[in-house]
Amino acid sequence: MPEKRLLLKILIVIILVVLGAVGYVVLRRGIIVPAPSPYDKVFQSQPQPVTVGPVIDEMVKGEKTIEPSGGTIKMKRGGQTITLEIPDGSLFSPEDVTVQAIKSINNLPEGARFIAGAKLEPDGLGLVKPATLTIQLPSSSVQDNLVAFAYERDGTSFHFLPSFGDGNVIEIPMTGFSGGGVIDIPGLIPIINPGTPEQTAKQLLADVLRRAGRKQQRELKRGEEKDIDPRLLQEARGILNTWYRVGVKADLKVAEKDDARVDGAVKQMLVWRAQVQLFGLDANFDKEFEESLTSAAKGVKHGVSQSGKRCVNQKDPKQVAALLRWLRMTQLLGLAGRAGLSELEIAEKAQKCVVFTIHMDSKVVVPSLGNLKTTAVLDGTLALSDDFTRFEGKGRVEEGPFSYSTGGGGRCQQVAVSYGFSVVDTKFNINWHKKAQAKVELILSLEGVGVEAPMSCTGGVTVNIPAPWGEDYFPGLHQDELIDKEGNEYWIRKWQIVGSKQVYAQKVYKRTIEGVTEETTFILKHTPRE
Repeated sequence: MPEKRLLLKILIVIILVVLGAVGYVVLRRGIIVPAPSPYDKVFQSQPQPVTVGPVIDEMVKGEKTIEPSGGTIKMKRGGQTITLEIPDGSLFSPEDVTVQAIKSINNLPEGARFIAGAKLEPDGLGLVKPATLTIQLPSSSVQDNLVAFAYERDGTSFHFLPSFGDGNVIEIPMTGFSGGGVIDIPGLIPIINPGTPEQTAKQLLADVLRRAGRKQQRELKRGEEKDIDPRLLQEARGILNTWYRVGVKADLKVAEKDDARVDGAVKQMLVWRAQVQLFGLDANFDKEFEESLTSAAKGVKHGVSQSGKRCVNQKDPKQVAALLRWLRMTQLLGLAGRAGLSELEIAEKAQKCVVFTIHMDSKVVVPSLGNLKTTAVLDGTLALSDDFTRFEGKGRVEEGPFSYSTGGGGRCQQVAVSYGFSVVDTKFNINWHKKAQAKVELILSLEGVGVEAPMSCTGGVTVNIPAPWGEDYFPGLHQDELIDKEGNEYWIRKWQIVGSKQVYAQKVYKRTIEGVTEETTFILKHTPRE
C-alpha cells in the first residue's frame, strides 16, 4: 500500500508538471486555475509609449446631450458609418457629447494602415459602463487584419483594444473618451508596454481576440463559451490576473489613503471587470471582485471625509462634484455597507457643502425723468435640491425708496417695497471629466410685477403706482435674458468665478442703454454648513 500511494503522488506531480508546461494547473469545479502569468515581464518592462498624429475631419461631426439613461450618435463619412452608443447607467449626469470623424493618422506603427475612427469629446470623460463605437465599412473591405486602437489627449498613449468583428462591422468597447478606431496591420500585434497596466492588458487581450478569430469572437460576445479554445481563455485569465495584481489592486490600495486617486482607480477596476465579463471568466475572479469592491469603498469613504473637510475649511464648493460622483458610484456599484461606507453620510455632506448666499445691489438712473433714481437689494440662500440635480433658492428683494424731480422745485418719493424671488433649474455636472470647469448660470424669477406702493409728490398728492425697478427697469434693461415673460424669469449667465472665501462668483452690469444707466452686481458667497 505505501508503494501505491508513493506511485500515485509521483503520477500527480508528473501530471501537474506537464499541465504547467502548457500553461494550465487544474480545473477545480469548472474554474480555470492559472499558472504564473508569462506576461508579468511585459507589465513590468520599461514603458514604450507611442504618440500618433490624428487628423480630424471637421466636416463630419455629431453632437448631442446624452442623459444618464443613455443615447446614440451616428454619422457617415464616405462609405463608412460610425456610431457611438452609450448605454443606460454609463454617465452620472447629462453630458454634451461630440463625435468627430478621423480623416487620417500620422506616425502609426510600421506597416499599419488607417481605416476609420472617431474622436470622442469631452476628452477624458469616464464611463461607468463601456460605450460601443461601431464602425461599418463598405462590404468589400477586407477584415482579417483589422485591429482596434485608442489614444488619449490628441494622440498620446496609443494602444490596441479588444474588439469584435462580424462581416464588415467592427464593434469596439470604449471605457472612456479619447480617440478610437481600426487600422489594418498585416503582421502580429506588437507586444509592448504602452505605459499603464490597463493599456498593456488591453493590448494583450486584443491579440488574444485576434487569434481567436471572428467565429469565436462572435461566440464570446453572445456569451457562448462552449466552443472557445480553452488555451485562449487560459491566456486571457493570466493577463487579467496579472493586470489585477499590478494595476487594479495596487491602485485601489493607494486610493484608500489618497482621494485624488479614487476616480482613476475605480475607473480602472470597472474596465478590468468589463474585460473579465467579456471573456466569460466571472467565476474565476469572485474573490478579486469582492476584494476590489471593499477596497473601492475604503477609498470612497476616505475621499468623502476629505472632500467634506475641504468644502467647509477651504470654502471649495467644487468638492460637491466629487461627493455626488461618489454617491452615484456607491449606489451603482453597491458599495454601501462595505468598510462602513454610508449613502446617507455622503448625501448629507453634499447637502451641507453646496450652500450659497446670493446678494445683489442695483441702482438705475434715468436722467430724462427728472434724474430719477431707483435702487434694489436682493438677498437669499441657494442649496441643492433633494435629488441633487440642481440649485434651489429663494429670498427677498427690497426695492426703493426712490425719488425724482418734477421740475420747478417739485419732487415725488415712493416708499420702499419688499417681495420675493426664487432661483430655478441650475444644474450640476458630476461626470468624470478632465476639462470640467466651474460654471454658474442662474435662472432668477422675480415676483415684483404688479407690486404697488404709495408715492407722494409736492402739493400733497399721493397715489399707488407699481414699484419701478422690478416692474419697468430691470425687465427693460434685461430683455436679452428674459426667458419667461409671464414668470418674469431671467437667465443670468457668464458669471465670473472669483473663487475666494469672500466671493465665489459675481456678475456685474455697468452700462448705459438709451440714456438709462445701470449698475447692478450679483454676488454668490459660499457658506457651507458644518
